[in-house]
Amino acid sequence: LARAGRDGCELRLDGPRPPWVPPGPGWVLEPAGGFENEREGFEGLLRLRHRGDDPLVAELLGVASPRRETRPRIELPAPPFPGGWHPSQAAALERALNGGPLELVQGPPGTGKTAFVGSLVAALVAAGRRVLVGALTHNAADLAARRVVEAGVTDVLRIGARGDATALREALATAGLDPDRAFLETFARRARDAGAVRARLLEARVVVANCHRLGRLPWRHEFRAGGDPPFDVAVLDEATQIPEPLALAALALARRAVLVGAPRQLSCVEPSAQEWPPEPPPDPTLAAAGLGPLDRSLHERLCAVRPSAMLREQHRMHERIMALPNRAFYGGTLEAAPDVRTRLLEIDLPAGTHRPAWLEAAVRPDEPLVLVDVAGGADGRRNEREAERVAETAATLRRAGLAAEQLGVVTPYRAQVALIRRRLASDPALAPILVDTVERFQGDERDAILVSLVGARPTGHLAHPNRLNVTLTRARRKLVVFGDVAGLSADPVLAELARQPETTVVRAP
Repeated sequence: LARAGRDGCELRLDGPRPPWVPPGPGWVLEPAGGFENEREGFEGLLRLRHRGDDPLVAELLGVASPRRETRPRIELPAPPFPGGWHPSQAAALERALNGGPLELVQGPPGTGKTAFVGSLVAALVAAGRRVLVGALTHNAADLAARRVVEAGVTDVLRIGARGDATALREALATAGLDPDRAFLETFARRARDAGAVRARLLEARVVVANCHRLGRLPWRHEFRAGGDPPFDVAVLDEATQIPEPLALAALALARRAVLVGAPRQLSCVEPSAQEWPPEPPPDPTLAAAGLGPLDRSLHERLCAVRPSAMLREQHRMHERIMALPNRAFYGGTLEAAPDVRTRLLEIDLPAGTHRPAWLEAAVRPDEPLVLVDVAGGADGRRNEREAERVAETAATLRRAGLAAEQLGVVTPYRAQVALIRRRLASDPALAPILVDTVERFQGDERDAILVSLVGARPTGHLAHPNRLNVTLTRARRKLVVFGDVAGLSADPVLAELARQPETTVVRAP
């Protein structure tokens, strides 16, 4: 950069023009898309560095801290459901409430990570703690805020909410709370006073925001000037999806941290098939510290090198749907809660209606896990035959009384998403059904899920085991998988899906 001024800037090359620079009188410069995120993460690292021998910083770096903190023990809260806490939930809460400066919690699919966060935050607030709740996306932050309100916390401030946040507003109204005071932007428009807005920020017992916003908040300047962290505890929900720099920026604002995530599901940056498995970091110093590419979050990195608590009772899947992911990804340690263990789809199939054998199995309520063998039909990342069978199955389930919002279609490729959506769009009863990629379905669930594998051999996105785990764990009562059984042996998990006794395998023409 040779010169910069109000009228422009001048760039000079220090050698011959490289081939990627087009010839011409000048260039158009645009800011890099991730610049703001990188800056926020970098500022978070600086704030951590300024804390010196702080116990939380020592835990993050894996070194001993000369300082030890003693705190009064916090009692476990009453469970929000009958029957008491599952032993794994009680153990995780005990560590999160009364453990060290940094605690890790793993929550496999359906184990209620966000509900756990709500109960945890409520117990911390009842004990007089000020809590920061962070998540990667606005939707995840809205859900976490809703769970906190439902757990009985009355002073919650949501920062940066997008859209109308309908579900969160309904939860606030049900609890008798003022929504205008719970959303910072709404409060600021009403107050029209910077001092009042700043006071609201600094007094709220619970602040909820996505991690991108946390680096832009006013208290970061006070903290940089040498003040104590503004929060007693930072709780990161869906922490496996938060890139490490952004996670550190959030943790710099608190004395203690609890990270709740699911390492065997989608991470912050999923590698492509060509990048899997990821290469180790070339710098031996980084490798020795456990640091690597940004496809690994802080939560994943720490879970690999230090103890963590795991929630082991899942409240989503029928036990036959749970069986394969449980063995393949969690070592058989998960348990299905009694209320979902044998729960079946509640539909009314018309008697006397002739249906092909494959379709009969695909829609029968007493067959919770079905693999439909659809040979051929694949054209790159599309499969016309699978799309046809998915549409037939969806139409039959809808006619049997299954609501559109109870049914979802998951597929690994956007091309197949577009193909299935077009097939469903012509029928008003099918058009509202959610059809999307694996990434968009993480955190979602439906009573019935139809999965289109798009052919036989898992490639690209589906070859990543975490994506496959998410794909197979979205259904509550009915999971129907469409694919070419002959080619499933290329993937050990899908091969087991075809072999295991929990799966009913049928052939579709």
